Amino acid sequence: MKENYDKKHKTKKADYLVKDFVLLRDNKIEMGSDRILTRKPYLNDKFVITDIIENDHIGQAYKLLNTRTGRHVKNVVNFDRIKRFITSDASV
Repeated sequence: MKENYDKKHKTKKADYLVKDFVLLRDNKIEMGSDRILTRKPYLNDKFVITDIIENDHIGQAYKLLNTRTGRHVKNVVNFDRIKRFITSDASV
């Protein structure tokens, strides 16, 4: 079923590599919170991918390191929760 879905919807494999800089999406809202979802759910910190864990059933998952604090993210992160970090001088 997964192969048929991938063909029909033209899914793309994640193409992140070790040492890539990424932003981490945090869309958790605690119960009773009056917070409104915005269009910028990504954390302000920059993360670097330290390890890629591959599995045939779920695909790739990533271990991240916070560049500001130097701490690892507790759990592995799926590719749909990260976004490539692009600096303004990268276009030069």
